[in-house]
Amino acid sequence: MENIINLEMLVCDIILQMERPFKISQLFRAMSAKGIEDKNLILDVLDQLCDSGLVKYSEIDDDTWAYKSKVQLVNY
Repeated sequence: MENIINLEMLVCDIILQMERPFKISQLFRAMSAKGIEDKNLILDVLDQLCDSGLVKYSEIDDDTWAYKSKVQLVNY
């Protein structure tokens, strides 16, 4: 159980650090680069972030949709 929670937190951190805006394909590539291949988990975490309002899905150009994080993480 603890491993799943740690993995979910890692997925959450990666999503929140994505350059804005980003597409699902870019998200999957970023996750794969970190060794995370579970697309269902990735999409579940993304849905949770959208539901909480931390990430939104919106049109960035005509007929071009992408995810945007509303949170700016700062690395110290």
